Amino acid sequence: MAHRNFNDIYLGLQDRIYRLAAWMLMEREEAEDVVQDLYERLWPKRGIVVGQSNPEGYILASARNLCLDRLRSRKPRAELPRTMVAGGVRPDEGEIEGIVARLMGELPEKQGTVMRLRDVECMEMDEIAAAMGMNPTAVRMALSRARGTVKEKLEKIMNYGI
Repeated sequence: MAHRNFNDIYLGLQDRIYRLAAWMLMEREEAEDVVQDLYERLWPKRGIVVGQSNPEGYILASARNLCLDRLRSRKPRAELPRTMVAGGVRPDEGEIEGIVARLMGELPEKQGTVMRLRDVECMEMDEIAAAMGMNPTAVRMALSRARGTVKEKLEKIMNYGI
């Protein structure tokens, strides 16, 4: 019975796990690998996972940790050139989304993850708190700081040269 419940829970989260991994790793293929690897890692522990008070939070936290492990094991890459706005030329909406995504990637780990889960995955504060092992007040503070940092940096980029 535990394996049936685990499958139901995991399959219900599979898309969310993929989106989280794709955002954190910035590579579609590696995100797909994370979804599969996480399932393989959690399957032997399925009884423990299902027995958790919040198995969804446990699975999402495990996905986040697996992504962090993969990021730590990567060799450093050359940074892509930063988009600058000069002479009053404004980027289009797609470019702005790319800039915001890059700025979110530059945030401290917890802030970036909280902002991603809230603003992209539309998770509730309590869900985020459970998934990340934080209290809801700390989640709200991290989200506020993350949004403020992204806003400040985006304004600097948008107003460059003016």
